[in-house]
Amino acid sequence: MANITFCPVSDEPAELSASDAEFVKIECPRCGQFKISRTALVMIKGQSRADRETLLNNARRDAQGGVGIPFIRNLTYEHQRSRAASTNVSLDCVADNLL
Repeated sequence: MANITFCPVSDEPAELSASDAEFVKIECPRCGQFKISRTALVMIKGQSRADRETLLNNARRDAQGGVGIPFIRNLTYEHQRSRAASTNVSLDCVADNLL
């Protein structure tokens, strides 16, 4: 069942489908189709629009070449990964810092 709501990334009207207990699927005219974990959906509300767009762009990059759609999973990891990419820190180092 789809509901009309607002996209958590663009704040534009969008369709939200409850896929399961772990994530929801968003269909936004501006952002396209993507999934977001329910935890990330709550956490993303406090982020700037630029940060939200970065999270979606990272998810799009992860989905390239795959059969899945972009999936925003965990904001803490995504922000750490973005920081690592901008400072050339390895993802192993980022993962160690999350533990």
